[in-house]
Amino acid sequence: MHRSSLDKIGFNRVAIRIPAASLQFFRGAKNTQCNHCMALNGQLGGFAADKLSEAGDGNPTFIATNTLAANNASYGFLLANQSDWGIDHAKAIGQSRNFSPSSGSKLSNTSSINPVLSSCKVFIPENSPLKGAGKNGENIGANVLYRYQDGVKTSTPLWSDTGKFTCGAQVSGVNDIAGSSCFDVHIRLNVNTNDCNFPSDYGTGASQNEEPPVAPMNLRIASK
Repeated sequence: MHRSSLDKIGFNRVAIRIPAASLQFFRGAKNTQCNHCMALNGQLGGFAADKLSEAGDGNPTFIATNTLAANNASYGFLLANQSDWGIDHAKAIGQSRNFSPSSGSKLSNTSSINPVLSSCKVFIPENSPLKGAGKNGENIGANVLYRYQDGVKTSTPLWSDTGKFTCGAQVSGVNDIAGSSCFDVHIRLNVNTNDCNFPSDYGTGASQNEEPPVAPMNLRIASK
């Protein structure tokens, strides 16, 4: 995913296994925030932010909080030529370079701990050491579990009790193809299936402790 110019990226954002590209790439982006984000199993890198003279206002900034990069081929976080940046309560593991730069005052509360995600891809499981380990006692990593309305997270579950996503009518030959359609996306993402169970309080409203100022308003499945 590539972003440029003025950009405020949101919360509970996941990118998985995109070939030959950074999973979340911000070029010349201003006021970029990536909170409760995850970049997993990329064939290149996880999070990257850089600068081009013709992109944006020439003063890009990048802030990541409660964010996870795991098992990407090259780097976890790669920051270059930013006017300002910061990475706080972030984990990176399984890359040849987990953090670049690897030290300095802009890095705080970072480490390369095993997240113990098991088969989970879009939320942090109950037994993960990232559960409640982030800023303000929140999880480190994404929790794609609840719906957003007008940019605000609600207490309405995104997934059904069985894990299935709420899809429209199936059309033969268009969206009824196993492995590439909405009706079984929960299987590909291991949502309440394949040993990745919902959090024990899912659907009760008890886990609503993340109130982002900016958030994505829809779910886009870019890769399985």
